[in-house]
Amino acid sequence: MALGSSSPPVSPSPCSAQGQAHWGHSEGAGAPGQQQTLTGADGAEAFWLAAQDQDNDPLIYEISGQFAYFFTVIPTTGEVKLASPLDYETLYLFPITISVSDGHNNPVLRAMQVIVEDRNDNAPIFQNTGFSTSINE
Repeated sequence: MALGSSSPPVSPSPCSAQGQAHWGHSEGAGAPGQQQTLTGADGAEAFWLAAQDQDNDPLIYEISGQFAYFFTVIPTTGEVKLASPLDYETLYLFPITISVSDGHNNPVLRAMQVIVEDRNDNAPIFQNTGFSTSINE
């Protein structure tokens, strides 16, 4: 089995041992095993996990690790959705572990870095000062 991540739609394809996903303001995403830039809100499609099995066994996908709670995975399809908001100012880079299993062999695990890109998500504010002025005639 080969495992990777990609933007939808994708047909399963082999990829490198480590992928990256960016979450931010850019459009589109790269091919499996390449950096990806993703956008969206909670529940939005983030990316897809894609794998191949030469025996054509049904595959089960998972994400694990300390920061896995940011995502939900549909185990039978590999579709990954955002489950918790990402914020650059709080956590801009974190690892997750992606895995795939065919139910017969040990799961295949890969490290994946998620990079949260900064975006202009804070509106300007006035300082706590008076809002009055004097103007001569």
